[in-house]
Amino acid sequence: QHHSMPYYLCTSSILALARPNNKQAEGGFPSKIAEYLATGIPVVVTDVGELSTYLKDGTNCYMSAPNSHEAFAEKLIQAASDPNSQCVGNNGQKDVMQFNYDIQANVLLNYIQTL
Repeated sequence: QHHSMPYYLCTSSILALARPNNKQAEGGFPSKIAEYLATGIPVVVTDVGELSTYLKDGTNCYMSAPNSHEAFAEKLIQAASDPNSQCVGNNGQKDVMQFNYDIQANVLLNYIQTL
């Protein structure tokens, strides 16, 4: 049930989202990834859309080549065995704060005030 989702998210060891490199993924950043990163748990994603603009493999996520289940499995294994995985998760949590509406509203307000 949907009310159990926060529990499952916050008690997971790894959160993962594999997306194919297709037209739908081309120009986006799934909100699910931001939700995953906000937990501070290590996240495994595929390098599609605009993810690599904001995320870096081994720094704030584990990023796999798209369209390869072997590559994705390798990243899952890496995330599970990396002694620094909690640091990667913490970095992801810190970096996702750039998507906070208060921060973005202030960026926009500061820009408008310069006009």
